[in-house]
Amino acid sequence: MATKFVAHHDGQTFTRTSKTRTYTHVVIAASTTGNGTFAYRWSGSEVNARKGASEAEKRGFKVAAVIPCAPEGQKQEAPEQADDAPRTGRTVTIPGALADHLAEHQVDDLDTLLALANGRRGRGRTLIITPDSTRVLHIISRRAEQLLATKSATRAQRDAARLWVARAGHAPAIVEHRFSSTREAYDASQCRDSIHDGDLLIVESEQVVAFLYRAWPAAVTTERGELHSVEGDPRTIDDGKYAASIAAAERVARELGYALPERDTETELADTIAAVEQADAAAGTWRGEWIGQQQADDALFTVEQDAEQGALFAPGVRTEQAAERRVVEGVIVEHDGTAEGSLPADSTHPNVRAARAALDGLKAARLTDHHDVTEPTEAETDVRGYMVDPREGDRVAVYWLEVGRIIRRDQMPHGPALDCLADRLRRRGWTVETMLRSSQCVFAHRPQ
Repeated sequence: MATKFVAHHDGQTFTRTSKTRTYTHVVIAASTTGNGTFAYRWSGSEVNARKGASEAEKRGFKVAAVIPCAPEGQKQEAPEQADDAPRTGRTVTIPGALADHLAEHQVDDLDTLLALANGRRGRGRTLIITPDSTRVLHIISRRAEQLLATKSATRAQRDAARLWVARAGHAPAIVEHRFSSTREAYDASQCRDSIHDGDLLIVESEQVVAFLYRAWPAAVTTERGELHSVEGDPRTIDDGKYAASIAAAERVARELGYALPERDTETELADTIAAVEQADAAAGTWRGEWIGQQQADDALFTVEQDAEQGALFAPGVRTEQAAERRVVEGVIVEHDGTAEGSLPADSTHPNVRAARAALDGLKAARLTDHHDVTEPTEAETDVRGYMVDPREGDRVAVYWLEVGRIIRRDQMPHGPALDCLADRLRRRGWTVETMLRSSQCVFAHRPQ
């Protein structure tokens, strides 16, 4: 005899009939056409339902809920969890080995830290918490995913991480982080491992919404405070890698009523013409990357118009040697050459010069302006040493690079290099800010 299983969600009723199987949970997903929701998968356990939810998200569906179901006529229990709904007032259990790991390796996200601190231990060293929002669960899921990718993790830790991910789901690719000021947001983006590339940074007090572009927080709003701004269309950065982050940031900005930069028809037309002109010029020269449409304000030297775009090989003109000039889409205009201890563009900054003098005798990284300190190219992996990044006022951030990449204070064996940098600056009269265990740089203030 067939059994009819029933589930209710948001005023809708979902049913499924089976002669051989017993269902306990169903994954509810939103239709791609925007017309309501549908039952994506019926499962015989909550764990399998959570796996189904992760599969649905990978296929591009928005999961509305994972809810219990029951045979028709039996009372349906209230959903224990709803993936897209706040968990305010609901308890969530963290497996013991994962809870111990979170206690030993302190989470640097305040909301998550408070939820863990206010939790209570249950059976088998489990930790029962009452998170204020799904965001806390996302941060824990990220830590669980990191644990699964760590070779040194114990079997118990891996099992606990897998169980958590099966129950709570994978962390979304983009997580929102809120701050009281843009300075706090900037600092947090440099030293908190809970903030990932592409995440959103929201500062309501200054009407700023930004996304983390590699190591730089870049605002998409008209207001940017102490964050970086994005020139041109940010969706073109790194071949569209950050398009989803920018779309999410702009959506949040609109919901909060914050101003966004306008892109009028003339600007878009000018961008199109510039792209065509540069493509045409590139096709007729030995190195198209060298060419800029007009003399740049920040050029290293003045270039005569006959040697500029479209006339590199004009009649009667022979250029013996051309200075290479490379443009990175969207954010940063970069210059030829290298510098020690900073990007070439920052090498003349007074705070950078003062920091380099204070760090005299220590290994300085040799850098180009296009060096990505979070994802170095193969050619950049031989770079090591300190890098000074000027900030607002008398403040600098000093990083330590190994194999071309910034390292954290808790990364062995090179992490203690940050303590060495801090100690040297402190002894030379600089005011050094307190570092976290997971800090990626030393923040210091130049002596007056």
